[in-house]
Amino acid sequence: MIVRNDAGRIERCLKSVADIVDAMVIVDTGSTDGTQDIAAGLGAKVVEREWPNDFALALNWSYDLVEHEWTFRLDSDEWVLPSSKPVFREVLKRQDVFAASIIREDYVADGRFAETLALRLWRTDPAMRMVGLVHEQFTRSTLEKASGGRNFLDSQIRLGHDGYTEEAMPAKHRRNLELVERELSIRPGNKYYQSERVRILYLLDDPQAEIENAVLIDELIAMKGLDEPPTGMVTGPLTLVLDRMPDTKLGDQRTTEILRLARGWCSNDPAVTYAAAKTFIRRNDLRSALDALLDLEYMSTSGQYARSGFNHPSMLQEALWQNLALVAHQLGKKEIAARNYERLLRFDPHNAVARQNLALLLAP
Repeated sequence: MIVRNDAGRIERCLKSVADIVDAMVIVDTGSTDGTQDIAAGLGAKVVEREWPNDFALALNWSYDLVEHEWTFRLDSDEWVLPSSKPVFREVLKRQDVFAASIIREDYVADGRFAETLALRLWRTDPAMRMVGLVHEQFTRSTLEKASGGRNFLDSQIRLGHDGYTEEAMPAKHRRNLELVERELSIRPGNKYYQSERVRILYLLDDPQAEIENAVLIDELIAMKGLDEPPTGMVTGPLTLVLDRMPDTKLGDQRTTEILRLARGWCSNDPAVTYAAAKTFIRRNDLRSALDALLDLEYMSTSGQYARSGFNHPSMLQEALWQNLALVAHQLGKKEIAARNYERLLRFDPHNAVARQNLALLLAP
């Protein structure tokens, strides 16, 4: 891992893995709160380096320190959930696996969590080096070269993560924005970083966000012939533009094109699908809304959906059940409506609308 000034959480992180790893290696990039000493006291090898203003470079320094067969990357605001330790050990036994993704539980203010899928465990290889000043990643060519034909596994290893709940987020957003802008100066037009810039601007309440997102959406519409989106990060811009669609533009052809992109490119993403469903409801297109909400119901019951970190739990729980019940009720789909009113009442027994409507639905 790389770390800087996280003395309050580094112990939790390292203790969560101490009994499942052979070594802990850390690049400290300038801590002034004693983080290095705590980590060293817990048995970690700590190397201090000046912060290079480049996340990929700093992480690659840490990978250079690994001397064992597998590399497992963590951040200091994460920890391995105890129930995942047996799963972790089983993955390491898989001779056919080169790398495994984990599920990170991103805790939100109400105590629940969104989920992010991330590749964090792989067989140590000098080719496994990241790129990107921020939101660093392995390129497809890197993964293909290093894997040697072995498999990539979506594992059930789970991490806890509370870094999104801290007060320092605005400062982190501004830091990340600077790095994203540097990336775009190197690679103009990169849709991953364009999408991330828009997302950060929205998080900072910057009015430029609306302007830049409109331009980006038009560029994406021009790419509608692609079978897949240019980057998975388009989920952010599409969700944002649908959530903020003015009533006066609901019937526009441009809105129709945006909805086609959302349903075509991102049909397994809860945030985009939920935003599309709400937009269909506002357009009074209840049949299309029902289709989108049923897709969400399948995601909720099967657990099969894109875990991008943008999906608030309510999109697959109470908000979904309420919208699906009401839309199905209006369309005369009694069985669908009833089962979702019942789900809503199990979640909130005092929900008067669900109780009243279910009674009406079941009345002889």
